[in-house]
Amino acid sequence: MAGRLSALAQGAARLGQDRDRHGAAFDEIVDLYNRLRASGAWPVVRLLRSVRRRIDRMGRIAAAEIARPREQIRPPAENEVAYASAFLQAKEAKGLLNAGWYGAQPLAASCRFIQEPLPVGLAPQARLKYERDSAHIEKKYPILSGDWTSYRLCNLEMIDRTLGAVAQPEFRKSAPNPSFSFVSFFHAQACFAQLARSIAQVAQDWSDDKVEWIILNNDPSTSDAELMALAPASIAQWTRIIGGEQKTSVSAGLNMALKAARHDWILPIDSQDLILPDALTILTHYIKTFDRCRFISAGAVDMDEDNGVLRYRRHEASANQIHRAGMIAGHLNAIRRDLFTDKGFFDERFDLSYDHEFALRIAKDENILLIPEYLHGHRWSRERRRAHKTAWQNVVTQHLTGMLPNRADVDRAKTPPVLDIDRARPVRTGATIVRSQGSRPDLFAETLASIEQQQFPVTPIVVAHGDGATYAKVSDLCAQLGSKAVVLHAGEPGRLRGYPCNVGLDYVRAHADRFDFVSFLDDDDIYYPNFARRLADALQFARADLVYSQANRREPWREHEMGPELFPAACLVASNFITNSCFALRTEALLRSDVRFAENMEYLEDWDFLIALLRKGLRFAPLFETLSEFRIFSDGNTEQKKFPDLFETCHQICCDNGRQAAKDLGLPSFYESLLAFNFDRRPPLDDRSTERILSARVLFEAEWLGATA
Repeated sequence: MAGRLSALAQGAARLGQDRDRHGAAFDEIVDLYNRLRASGAWPVVRLLRSVRRRIDRMGRIAAAEIARPREQIRPPAENEVAYASAFLQAKEAKGLLNAGWYGAQPLAASCRFIQEPLPVGLAPQARLKYERDSAHIEKKYPILSGDWTSYRLCNLEMIDRTLGAVAQPEFRKSAPNPSFSFVSFFHAQACFAQLARSIAQVAQDWSDDKVEWIILNNDPSTSDAELMALAPASIAQWTRIIGGEQKTSVSAGLNMALKAARHDWILPIDSQDLILPDALTILTHYIKTFDRCRFISAGAVDMDEDNGVLRYRRHEASANQIHRAGMIAGHLNAIRRDLFTDKGFFDERFDLSYDHEFALRIAKDENILLIPEYLHGHRWSRERRRAHKTAWQNVVTQHLTGMLPNRADVDRAKTPPVLDIDRARPVRTGATIVRSQGSRPDLFAETLASIEQQQFPVTPIVVAHGDGATYAKVSDLCAQLGSKAVVLHAGEPGRLRGYPCNVGLDYVRAHADRFDFVSFLDDDDIYYPNFARRLADALQFARADLVYSQANRREPWREHEMGPELFPAACLVASNFITNSCFALRTEALLRSDVRFAENMEYLEDWDFLIALLRKGLRFAPLFETLSEFRIFSDGNTEQKKFPDLFETCHQICCDNGRQAAKDLGLPSFYESLLAFNFDRRPPLDDRSTERILSARVLFEAEWLGATA
């Protein structure tokens, strides 16, 4: 023993000498640097070389440190007592560089479990390391990345303010000595034994009446006995296995396990993850400190398939920014049992993001506690699918509109109009209204042919706008072309452009049993051969009232160009992007909405018509295909107008009606339209297009909040 003590004393002396030597070297570097600063002249070659050698040596040490193998979360063997002790010794692993939040309030240092000074001096280096680790994850698992344009265009600051104003209700206090139920969904043996050993390690100091593990066996090929054999014998007495008869979804299986759990706090944990030591002790501290909180989310250590540490995931946002920051409340949560009683269980409609959906549901009404300590390891896998991203988008779409602030004017807080329409009804036939004065017979012939050569049954309804001679001329043209078009007479030449359209719509209304949809085409434009078939299919399968598509633009004697780009339908309140030749309207929606074209507008009557349909609550759906072509002959399609003042008047009418539509529909309608729009199917947004969408959003917000636009 004396010899061992002597050896330890000698080792300590050597360490002290090394410390002194390194300290002296550092002092020398500082002295050299100060001498360089004070010299005032460049002929200090020896000094500069000395500094360079010192810097090179320190660089080699840093490079060697960076090249060291990554530490691992090492799953314990069954007979091991120590588990990942190195994890808790590092500053980062202790959560000292991680933030904590209770709703919108940062966690006070006195509330933390680990009472150590925060390593402020290490923050810059830790930030660089965190960014490097995050970039490594994005490179290694690229399938999980991707920009969701619709989400980026939301006013997330408004949502933050809404959640930031949530006051914690006065729930009953939690018991000071809580009990815990782990619940897991078993579907494969990979990594499950590691989870079982980690749970056994965590619970070894807890009595059987304070902890249990409920496992939903979702693998009928694995018996309960085989499953129990994967777990250490020490936890057999408080482990229960349910299910096993037939497969179910993850959320449904966990709900079964939740209902079987007995203890105060529920900890759902994935079968491929690990829970770290002292997890229950740390959770008990926060349960006592925040005794009315019912939802506690721990920090996560991202790890690879081999348990290598990829990143200590930071809390980059407060709990009230859960919509902005994504999965900040997971993947290990401690949930008080009565929260499920009050809010319901996991929503089985969102199976791949059930935990995130539950967190969003809770954050709407009460504060979530994000603790800085890392209590579990979350395993990343290359087998993850883009479906996870889609599931997350569906969850956000479900909840985002519920986070919007209430209207300032309660009297206006009414639901948008909803039309009782049978959208499952088959779409078999259509009608196309063509207004003409017979002044462009060659172009008119192409227009008529493009309708009658459709691969889907469409009836041309030609409306001759003019006197009797005009009607006779248009009728003769149709007869000469061998057309079976219905020719109608809009016999008041002095009336404006909406008048002949309404004549055609009145005919469709009177013969609604013959036509399932109606579309429009000017007598110098054309449909492409699959126009009617594609729009009819979209009306039926998208359960929409109006489907709009892309159109090409052609100037005389030039190649065609792409016409206006598509946007979410709600953007119609601020600008038009749907040409008259590229949409189809369900006939039943026309009848129930009772919308007509304005007859006091020389320009933009088609945009005004679309705004009126939107205001009535019709369901719009985009079809990202080019199905028609409009030609630049008439004054309505040219940028330079013959009557600019009249055009400006019509534009103002549309803007006023758009503002009224935004007021009637409400801000949630804008978000529903925005989040449902697939921006991946259209060209990337430029600054002008982005501004177009934001202008519509601002208009909806102004009307929703009662501000003066």
